[in-house]
Amino acid sequence: MYLHHTLFTDIMEPQAIFEAVDIIRQEALVVALAGEEAAVNVVKSCLRLIIAAANEADSALRQQALKPRMIGKLDQALRSTFDKVADRESSFSLKRRLLLWSTVMAFKQISKTGSHSNYDYYFMKLNNQPWNDLSSVRPLKADLVSYRFLVGVYRTMEHQFMAAEPNFAFAFSHCTHSNFSNKRRILTYLSVVRLVLGRPPPRELVQKYSLLDFFTERLIDCWRVGDYSGFLEEVDQHKEWWRSRGLYTIMKERTKLLMWRNVLRRT
Repeated sequence: MYLHHTLFTDIMEPQAIFEAVDIIRQEALVVALAGEEAAVNVVKSCLRLIIAAANEADSALRQQALKPRMIGKLDQALRSTFDKVADRESSFSLKRRLLLWSTVMAFKQISKTGSHSNYDYYFMKLNNQPWNDLSSVRPLKADLVSYRFLVGVYRTMEHQFMAAEPNFAFAFSHCTHSNFSNKRRILTYLSVVRLVLGRPPPRELVQKYSLLDFFTERLIDCWRVGDYSGFLEEVDQHKEWWRSRGLYTIMKERTKLLMWRNVLRRT
């Protein structure tokens, strides 16, 4: 009913794609909220398309030294989808699936743009939703893992490490073993947060997920004895790797206080 519109995406400019697909998104959302499961998948496809189109259009503008203008429209589209789903009083499973998925899409986009203040808007509305039984609906599992991981990343960037830790732990334990790269990524953040909180990652787990080059034996030993200079040397060997994940400053600064405490305990 709707998807044939996307056949034109290979001959249209990104901005035109965005505007055309966004109209389809709005129409499909009305049908989805009436309980039509097929329309839920259309909404998902539309959101993927407009995200790709907006980012491509703004990338082209940046290359011309022009101010990006699609990111605001994308934020409005993501927020509009979220609002219409969240404000619906029904608690049927299609609504819950779409609400969780639209949240994940919005959080991924926010993490790219760095506008972390936008998280608060979503959290405020999510707190009023019936989340307790979400994990019992099978199609939600992957989205729930993504959601908890992204919440953990947000809390980490805000230096709310105690709030971040259970989100990463949930995401890691519920991510399927077949998704090795995803589990490895989650474990990276979980291990850093636990280091800050005073618990080093188990060597066997770090080895299993090919992270020994970063959480080296020397790094953990320096962390335990409070050798900050040695610890920083290990971190700096892979500075760009840590930095690309937004974790370099945390590894460099937030572990320092804990290591000083370790030194004081030994004196």
